[in-house]
Amino acid sequence: MLGVSRPPAPKVVGPRVSQKPVVTYRFRSSSRRARFRCAVDAGHMRRCRSPYRVRLAVGAHVLRVRSVDPRGHASATATVRIRILEPRAPEVRVGLSPLDAIAVGNTIWTENFGDGTASVVDASTRRVTSVPVGGVPGGIAYGAGSVWVGDLGDGTLTRLTTGGAVV
Repeated sequence: MLGVSRPPAPKVVGPRVSQKPVVTYRFRSSSRRARFRCAVDAGHMRRCRSPYRVRLAVGAHVLRVRSVDPRGHASATATVRIRILEPRAPEVRVGLSPLDAIAVGNTIWTENFGDGTASVVDASTRRVTSVPVGGVPGGIAYGAGSVWVGDLGDGTLTRLTTGGAVV
């Protein structure tokens, strides 16, 4: 192929790290009317379009993209390393500065150092109930059928029913 220059590798725009298994990439070529060929991991190059959506398993992957000009000249290959992360567990917002968490039946309790409350999270619905306990909460435990919240400010314990009422 004397005198024929290979087109440069296409530009590939898209995430390199994602928690979502479906990722989308866009390709750009310096050659007008270029077509694209793509391969993921050890797969064979196949025709693909931009934008290119692909579903990937958790772990490391390699996307290879090549452009082909109207005369059939293939470009150098652009290689993109991709990492799909384990999805994060769903989060629930509770009070300010939660310190500890305990399980009581189908609920999760935490004391909130920053706002003088305890939070009760229904594990089924993720509904949060705030219970005022006052002081500077620090330490939470379950015993004798009650939830106990320590106060770092004055050294006292506040006893709560599992329904959230102060006893």
